Amino acid sequence: MENGLLKEDAIWLPYKGQPLSTNNSIHLFKIKVDTHYKKVDFKAVLSKKELEKAYRFLRQNDRESYIISKYFLRILLSKFIHLSATEIEYSYTGNHKPALPEIQFNMSHSENYVLIAISEHPIGIDIEYVNRNFNFSEMMPMCFNQQESSFILNDDPITKFYLLWTRKEALLKATGEGLTDHLNQVPSLLNEVARNEKLFKIDSIKINETTRGILPPTNKDENDHAGFITDKNQFHSDENYLISWAFYLQHNITVTLWDCL
Repeated sequence: MENGLLKEDAIWLPYKGQPLSTNNSIHLFKIKVDTHYKKVDFKAVLSKKELEKAYRFLRQNDRESYIISKYFLRILLSKFIHLSATEIEYSYTGNHKPALPEIQFNMSHSENYVLIAISEHPIGIDIEYVNRNFNFSEMMPMCFNQQESSFILNDDPITKFYLLWTRKEALLKATGEGLTDHLNQVPSLLNEVARNEKLFKIDSIKINETTRGILPPTNKDENDHAGFITDKNQFHSDENYLISWAFYLQHNITVTLWDCL
């Protein structure tokens, strides 16, 4: 599917807090914000600076995503290194990203999901909610070369736009470059990419999620019965996310996908 760029057989294993190792391994963790926000004691884990930043967010959704990402990053890193979650002290890169000397990690979040990647070598990850109402046409010349544009516009353009976007961003995060003004020069149609004299592999998957709920009653008519939920009050919607990750290519590397339930 999608010209071989999307992996079809992704299996997420339930993560239950067990210790893990980065020895020849990459670990990707999927966290749903609304599942965990009211359950976790983030004030006991986050640093004073992280808490101060959290409360500066104006939108509640942004605040919750930030808190969950920082909370789980500390919790998960503590499973790999010999420090508790509260003892972890980051240094910061030139791009103001947190770093630790003994381990590599990267984060991304979109809407209701946070993704965390942990490895012993450079890694980048990106997740994007597939917004089917997004008009990306003006971005095409700046972000994609002619071959990529043809690929996107051939079939299901919005999905392919997000697919290639996440692949570019994951690669740039893995190389440490960050977003560039020359995004159309960053390759995204290859699964293996040579950049900065290193060879990186890029993988991509899709998350499909069905949301179900109850619509509030509107104008009741004489045939409605109070206290009963009818079919017309119920709804479901399908939400799609694209995830890509890029990592320094080595032999015998294992990638494990974890679902933090």
